[in-house]
Amino acid sequence: MAPTTASGLALACAALLACTAHATQTVNFTNLTRNAAAVASPVFVGSGDTVKFDATLVANGSANPPGTGGLGLCLEYKRSATGDPAINNVLSNGNVGSGNPTPLEGCAAGGSTATAGADYMVIVPWAALGSGWPGGTIPVKLYDAQFALPAAPVAPTRIGFAASAVSSGQQFTSNGPLVLCGKPGVTLNRTANGGEAGPAAINVDVALSAPIPAACGTAGGFAVTLTLGGSATPPGLANADYAISGNGVSASGSNVTVIFPADGATTTLTVVATPVADSAAEGTESVTLTVAAGNGNYNGVGNSVSATIADNAPAPLVVEYLDTVDFPGSPGGHFFYSSDPAEQAAVDGGAAGAFARTGRQFRTGGTKPVCRFYGSIAPGPNSHFFTVDADECNALRAAQATPTPTTVQQWNYEGTAYLTTPPDIAGNGTRSCPANTVPLYRAYNNAFPPSGPRNPWDSNHRFTPVQADVDALVAKGWRDEGIVFCTAP
Repeated sequence: MAPTTASGLALACAALLACTAHATQTVNFTNLTRNAAAVASPVFVGSGDTVKFDATLVANGSANPPGTGGLGLCLEYKRSATGDPAINNVLSNGNVGSGNPTPLEGCAAGGSTATAGADYMVIVPWAALGSGWPGGTIPVKLYDAQFALPAAPVAPTRIGFAASAVSSGQQFTSNGPLVLCGKPGVTLNRTANGGEAGPAAINVDVALSAPIPAACGTAGGFAVTLTLGGSATPPGLANADYAISGNGVSASGSNVTVIFPADGATTTLTVVATPVADSAAEGTESVTLTVAAGNGNYNGVGNSVSATIADNAPAPLVVEYLDTVDFPGSPGGHFFYSSDPAEQAAVDGGAAGAFARTGRQFRTGGTKPVCRFYGSIAPGPNSHFFTVDADECNALRAAQATPTPTTVQQWNYEGTAYLTTPPDIAGNGTRSCPANTVPLYRAYNNAFPPSGPRNPWDSNHRFTPVQADVDALVAKGWRDEGIVFCTAP
């Protein structure tokens, strides 16, 4: 007897076409996408996401080109969870009609098993009409189907293939079912800052909005990807400032992977960043973790949290020096700054002339390097300049001619002096310092005034944590340039 579909369609062999019994008729899910991006089952989806796939005939008995009598292909799904599919590009060769969504029944031909949770189906049948079906070399696409998800599934939802009819003697198989799972949200919460003393570890909890059921796991797990940032040097680089560990946690370069067990229970795992207790004076450094896109299986991308690593070594102090003897023509003299103990000892010993300590000093440490420049004794400027502004630093370096001109003044880059914190700049240009820092003000001796001819002395700047120092110099003709650094208190 010829096989029939649930709707009564006979898949009869055409006259003179032998209905030969073969092993299997197999239809697989292929070219699976979520919102046009390739994915694999299980597929994590949210409201409005679109899941699309091809129904591909990959085996049709033992003949290739195939020669069996046909197939009634059922697409089974849970209507309330997925909505009805849009089925397009149906293989025309031998197709005798396309079905409409109907309650699930009669899809057990060829040993088919019902898709768990499915309650609706769409049947598309084919039959051999004068030649072997589907009349070409397999694998061959039967159709593509698309589901637009009305909401994120609250539990694993399955879409499967089955058969309402198969060719005589055939068994039906598939690589399904396709499993759809609701996308969880990912949040980050710092529960502890770190320090080199001990050392004391940074702890950041990575939390899912819902646990991952076993059916939604890949190799028994669910991966969340984070990226590392901050001023501290991450693992894997020279002079790394910390190491990453934790249950289910691994790091590679700037990426951290957190794998949750698909046990239906676990929602929180902890990333541990253990500081390296080195002897380098680095000041307080930062570590930032940000939720990365990963494989697109979760919400919360871009969520970020920062933590700090307290330095075990005392931050070097920047010492201020003043020389009024060697620069008598410059109002207020020339100021110089050094954070290097060896250089300080040399200056204290008179190696740089009549520079003497003023008693002012401030702490190093922060997130950004301070660029240090020096002119020359002649043609000058016989002075040092310091800036944390990357644009200002790069502009001065770009303007630097090599070799140093003998008749034209220029600033010559000497390298990074120390780390500090740049000020926050509001939209109106107002500058302020972040929490736990104090402002460092800058005054300029107006060697090059805003208008008119230049003055007959070399440029020099004073950096001070005391506004009254700036005010005193302004009274001597200097210019107040406001907050330029933010230092540790």
